[in-house]
Amino acid sequence: MVIYLAAAEGGIAVEPRLLFWALFNFLIFAFLLWKLFWKPMVGLIESRREEIQQNLARAEQARDEAERIARDYQARVSRAESEAREVLQRASRAAEETGERILAEARQEADRLLERAREAMEREKQKALAELRTQVAELAVLAAARVVGKTMTLDDHRRLAEEAVERLER
Repeated sequence: MVIYLAAAEGGIAVEPRLLFWALFNFLIFAFLLWKLFWKPMVGLIESRREEIQQNLARAEQARDEAERIARDYQARVSRAESEAREVLQRASRAAEETGERILAEARQEADRLLERAREAMEREKQKALAELRTQVAELAVLAAARVVGKTMTLDDHRRLAEEAVERLER
């Protein structure tokens, strides 16, 4: 039995038995392709998809870890910077305090030196005044001895000088 299909210029003759075997061969070929190639291909694709998902999960974990490390690093840098600022501030304060202490000590030393100089000047002044008084007393005794016209003994001379010094000190 031959089946004719209408075509534009003429008919195509299709034999049903031949069509059946062609369809049967196609189904067997498709089944073999599916069994031999499709299942392994799908398995490969599925395993590759799982591997990609695992890699993505690992990459996500690595990214999270990297972000955590970056945050830790930033925190350490911030702590180091604040510690450095504190050290600089302490050093600055210490330098200021040391400078002020040195300046205060220098002022105290200058005051002590000035006081010593004043005391030394006062001692020298008193010494000079005492010498001056002694010399004035001796001159006064000599002048008195000349006026009186009498020579005085050493003891008389000393006594008169002491009396003159006492009068000058009052």
